[in-house]
Amino acid sequence: MTDKQETLQQERLRHLMSWRQKWTFLVYFVGLAIAAFLVSAIISLILGAWTAGAVSTAGTIVSGGATRWLLKQRKEAVAEEQKALDDINKAQDLESRRADEAKKAKTIEDMRRQTQDPLLGRLNRPS
Repeated sequence: MTDKQETLQQERLRHLMSWRQKWTFLVYFVGLAIAAFLVSAIISLILGAWTAGAVSTAGTIVSGGATRWLLKQRKEAVAEEQKALDDINKAQDLESRRADEAKKAKTIEDMRRQTQDPLLGRLNRPS
């Protein structure tokens, strides 16, 4: 893997991690808003302000739908981030496997030379 490819993959992973963090913060703050709506709805209903209680309850229901959508987006961001990390790991594994195979091939060639040179001398070696 070239340095440019590695840099692009690292940048992609960093970008996806940033989006995951943004979705997480958004889910957290929407959760806080839902809790505030719910508390205000309960207080409004206890105090007898039925209109305010109904509006707060409707806001809580709408916020719940928004939260479902936000959680879906965050789950997609997590999946994309994991895929980017898997791509990086796969590329690194492939590179290390190629290096191991090259090292193994060199070792086999060295062993072949060590066994043939004493028997055949320089006959098999190109000059």
